Amino acid sequence: MALKTRQAEVITFSKRTIKALKPRDKRFRVWDSEVRGLFCLVYPSGVKGYRLRYRNKGERDNDVTHELNLGDAITYSDPEEVREIARKRKRQINDSLNPRLVPLENKSNDYFNDLIEEWLTSLYYKELAETTKRNTNFKLTSHLKPYFHNHRIKDISVIEVRNYYTHNLEKHSANVANMNHRLLSSLLTYAKDKDYIDINPCINAIPKKLKQPDTRRYFELDKKVTTKIDSGISLFGESARGNPYAYFLFRCVQYLGVRPNEIVTLRWEKDLKLKKLQNYVDLKRKVFVYEKIKNWNMIKKGYPKIVHIPDYIFALLVKLPRKENNPYLLPSNQVQGDHYKKWNVSWKTVQDLGKFKLHLSDLRPVFITLAQYEFGIEKTRKYIGHSSDDMTMYYIKNIPEKERLIANEFFLQAQKEYTK
Repeated sequence: MALKTRQAEVITFSKRTIKALKPRDKRFRVWDSEVRGLFCLVYPSGVKGYRLRYRNKGERDNDVTHELNLGDAITYSDPEEVREIARKRKRQINDSLNPRLVPLENKSNDYFNDLIEEWLTSLYYKELAETTKRNTNFKLTSHLKPYFHNHRIKDISVIEVRNYYTHNLEKHSANVANMNHRLLSSLLTYAKDKDYIDINPCINAIPKKLKQPDTRRYFELDKKVTTKIDSGISLFGESARGNPYAYFLFRCVQYLGVRPNEIVTLRWEKDLKLKKLQNYVDLKRKVFVYEKIKNWNMIKKGYPKIVHIPDYIFALLVKLPRKENNPYLLPSNQVQGDHYKKWNVSWKTVQDLGKFKLHLSDLRPVFITLAQYEFGIEKTRKYIGHSSDDMTMYYIKNIPEKERLIANEFFLQAQKEYTK
């Protein structure tokens, strides 16, 4: 018996017909009767987005199809606007141009800003932590877009990358120059992976004589610093200003070398109803399970990162008060059902009590430095999840020779289990 195929829903797009589309349990498509390939995708949340399904020129005889996001029904309240955009995009396709990169205003150039728009919809960007996304968007809007908005991605050469680095040094700090260079390199690596360019011009574009030291990352580590950190966190936990959520966060970052966001996003258990990656605690096995993590190399491997919980951290964990109707270990007091975010205020108290000045994120390089001297670079790299020894070495701090022996003093014996 022949299989039954579901008949495509086809309507004539208008303000009235689009408004009449009601959400269902699953997202569904409704096709336009006037422009072939144009459809409206209706999500269960009620969001309605316009997309164009197409085949590139030369792919007419196979089943390879592509979809181009044209915008949502709020941006384009009149569907006729979307029809016109779809028609222009189809003309570009007929001219053998890539509609994902080529702006409508000029069909002969692939511009940098169009690459950014595509990158922002990629899995790499979507899997970033919310704080990282905000910082990335700020760099794109304030630094990269204003400088490269008129550049075609194929015209960004090694010389142009060096000029941009020098431009950043003149207008901003060395830290900003280094961060913007790394973000630019990530964008152009994405372009290379998509075959939009042949090579990434950022690789080896900045010679050592031009590179500026990242002063925030390069502080010297000694016994006084590590003692002050430990003392400040301890005093915070004992003081009236301390709270168990912030104290637990600071101890995890100090002893496990994890990022702050990798602790605050932890749930008490995995929610099987959510069809998305989650970070959660397995109390029976005494481990943190990370399905969603910033490290891109671990995301590509397709399996979660497992972090064993030392007895000291586990004792703090089971004492954490649970908040009703909030799935997170560290719940937010401001937003219902959200996780803890404003730890900077509490960390400022820790710095005042310990009489030191370091960002909470600086505890990760401190951990990596001590772990490297205790366990070696290879074991440290595997635990942290870096793709190469060079990446791990980037985070290692200077530590006086006479004080290297004290590294073990600031480690729990449980750390050795992580490297097995």
